[in-house]
Amino acid sequence: MGLRETAKIDKLKRIRAAAEYVFRKKGYESATTREIAARAKVSVGTLFVYAPAKRDLLLMVYNDNLEKLPISEPQSDAPLIEQLVTFYRARFEFWGRHPQLSRFVVREVFDPVDRDPAAAAQTVRFRNRRQSVVSEVQRIVERRQAVGEIDSTCDAALVAQLMHNIFLSENRQWLESPEPEINFGVERLRALLTLAIGGCFRRVHNESGAPER
Repeated sequence: MGLRETAKIDKLKRIRAAAEYVFRKKGYESATTREIAARAKVSVGTLFVYAPAKRDLLLMVYNDNLEKLPISEPQSDAPLIEQLVTFYRARFEFWGRHPQLSRFVVREVFDPVDRDPAAAAQTVRFRNRRQSVVSEVQRIVERRQAVGEIDSTCDAALVAQLMHNIFLSENRQWLESPEPEINFGVERLRALLTLAIGGCFRRVHNESGAPER
């Protein structure tokens, strides 16, 4: 890389580190772009070159940290529900570290992207990564199909999307509680995933096809 590119990367690192520090110390509402720029040793104008608004600075921090989140590799012989709970526990722990900031991020990324492309870049980045997470869940499902735990005729991609949609809904509701407690969130997710995997309808026909009485 040339000196110009190296300088740009260095500025971005300083901006990201400064934003994360100020957001965690003061919260989203009290944090200011001027304070973040001063801590990063850049002008406010330079700051906005890398992130058009304060919201984008916070989303950038979360996107970077999500990409560092290790991919869980549960034991391949563990039941599907246990592998899914292990996989999603790490995500509950991530979102629960700074609930107030996490609430803001989750609300932002659920809103329609109606901003100009530059301002929407971090939201689009977040949503694109969501599909990569679904792909990770799909691989877990496919491994369990290979050993006969899950019906191989089921579309693994659809199963994974269902599992992740349940997590997204639960994670959002969980974060809205006054004090999100990780074990509570994980166990509630376990219960819902168990219902989704096993169903809750009793058999109402016998082997001949006639309704049971």
